[in-house]
Amino acid sequence: MAKTLYFICGVVVGMILAIVLFMTLPATAETVPFRNPIVAQESATCANVFLAVQLSDALTTRAILEKGGYERDPLARPFVRTTAGAIASAVVINVAARYILHRHPSLMCYSALADSIAVANNIRVLGRMR
Repeated sequence: MAKTLYFICGVVVGMILAIVLFMTLPATAETVPFRNPIVAQESATCANVFLAVQLSDALTTRAILEKGGYERDPLARPFVRTTAGAIASAVVINVAARYILHRHPSLMCYSALADSIAVANNIRVLGRMR
């Protein structure tokens, strides 16, 4: 029962990420000031997907901590003690990534992919916890 529930949660997270991706496609070319609208659109889309994945990572990490687990990342450990801290750190990291990587949207897409692997691992760990 619990494994099915966590599988459904993983599917829902994937669907939310897909919705965020497709909702950002039409409007981003006018709102992001770049010379090339394709690069602007890709950059904004990757940044929004990266934010959604980071928030998913923060919430699944908090769920693990509430069930008695622990954060293995020593840099993130001080920030995930509370849900508000986890969400705030995800938003701050996303804003910094948007500022630093706005000229290299593919790096932000790869960051979102790497963080989505962490979310999948968190969901797997949640499924194994009692």
